[in-house]
Amino acid sequence: MRRSKIEIMAEILQTCSGNGVNITKIVYRVNLNSKVAQDYINCLLKEGFIEPVTDGKRTKYRTTEKGREFIQKFSEIEEDLQALKNAVENSIL
Repeated sequence: MRRSKIEIMAEILQTCSGNGVNITKIVYRVNLNSKVAQDYINCLLKEGFIEPVTDGKRTKYRTTEKGREFIQKFSEIEEDLQALKNAVENSIL
């Protein structure tokens, strides 16, 4: 099943939670190629959902407070949608 762009962004935000991660870790954990991952990272940076953190020569990305709020709200919506889906499936069968 294909993921939506919002689902991919939420996965990136979850991956970047904590002390931050480099782009390689994002690519592997979220299962994207580096070009596509960089496009998402640039969008999330621009909107203030993640921030760059310099670690020596490498740049890591860390989820901001705004990004953490998004993850929380997105998770709640996913739970509500799953509950609704289950209710519909149970009432039809």
